[in-house]
Amino acid sequence: MTSRLTSIGNEVSRRRSRARRFAAFLAVPALTAALPAAALDYTIGAGYTLETTDNVGRTTDNEVSDLINIPQVQASVSHLTSQFELDANYRFERRIYVEDLFQDRTRLTGSAQVAWHAIPERLRLNVSNSRTEATIQSLAQDIENNRQLTTVTSVGPVLSLRPRPSDRFNLEYRFSDVTEEETDSDSERQLFRIGYVAGLSANRNIGIEASRDSVEFEADFAPSLDINNASVTYNSRSELLDVQLKAGYSNIERSLGADDLNAFVGNLSVNWTPTGGSSFNVLLRRTLSDQSENLLRGTGQFGQGSVIDNSELNDVFTEDTVRASYTLSSPRNSVTLAFSLQNQDYEDDFVLRDEDETGFSVNVQRRVTPRITAGASIEFVERDFLALGVKDDFVLGGANVRWQLSRKTLVRANVGWEERDSSRSDLGFSQFVGRIGFIYNLVDRQQR
Repeated sequence: MTSRLTSIGNEVSRRRSRARRFAAFLAVPALTAALPAAALDYTIGAGYTLETTDNVGRTTDNEVSDLINIPQVQASVSHLTSQFELDANYRFERRIYVEDLFQDRTRLTGSAQVAWHAIPERLRLNVSNSRTEATIQSLAQDIENNRQLTTVTSVGPVLSLRPRPSDRFNLEYRFSDVTEEETDSDSERQLFRIGYVAGLSANRNIGIEASRDSVEFEADFAPSLDINNASVTYNSRSELLDVQLKAGYSNIERSLGADDLNAFVGNLSVNWTPTGGSSFNVLLRRTLSDQSENLLRGTGQFGQGSVIDNSELNDVFTEDTVRASYTLSSPRNSVTLAFSLQNQDYEDDFVLRDEDETGFSVNVQRRVTPRITAGASIEFVERDFLALGVKDDFVLGGANVRWQLSRKTLVRANVGWEERDSSRSDLGFSQFVGRIGFIYNLVDRQQR
């Protein structure tokens, strides 16, 4: 009887949670519907992609070739006035596998951001939604059975006051709902943030900020979190050099007897543009985070593929990141060199997901004609799963072509190759993928 009541209670809780998520998801189209139709730019397109691969399961042996049919519909809408800002892009697709290794599946992915300036320069309501795929376990292969849809919806007001013309006082509240399709990692977050930015000159300012982020996970076994942050920031912008420096302290308090986590955090971001055709970027960052916050900041880019992540987890971790990139561009060509180093150190010893990742990539793009662009890239990644004793080397290469056949028709083709050399014999694989497809804009309304 007790287990039956528990089951009923869990089902009621799940239904209430779904209702809250549905209501939050509807906030974006509801605000969109309130906008004047004549002021909107929007496109609706339909397309089809044919994908072929020589190892659809990314297996070490017994490789299976497959042909995947991907019909899709995508829509985008934008709006910019003094009162409303809107930018939304979504894609609906069906992946149909000829072989039976994976079941066919349907996905709606994309993102939207809406800002309503209820009182211009004083009170703003922000609403956002993102839907993307993430791997459930980052150690396992990025295949259909190891992916889940992650949805993040946020809503909340921001109050801004100007005690002086060069200063700004901000008070913000944000409610966020983070859902995972397959795992018990769903969470609800309530963020309270207060900050003051003082202008030192036209291009320099200094600020202080404090915040509290309360996180409740749907799973009973996951400790709830109270994340407290305090920081000082310095920003400087010039024609050649942009610098942001942030230093602070974070404290994560956890329930259910779990240990708290404390650390000094911060980041240094430098963007240097010595000439009009080149730029150099460096990011050094340390954060205390949890998995739902990780998804909150890293998902939802339109057209983005799967995110390699541990989206099944709801534990807390320290993350250290180093990134550097150099871009050299001309009117028709661009070359980008990038380096990254990241470490995730989970607090609880039973979470065997500590990782080091080092990567280097080269990306080349060329505008062949006004309507045709082509590109190629190669990336080398080393991933060390520290707690499991597994070390992997990845090599990823690819080439792509985009042809704007007409104002309404875009043709895309690309090929890719990936190889994983792993210290665990069952994880290594190589895979070739080729794709060709098109998108035709059924509706294309742009303000002239």
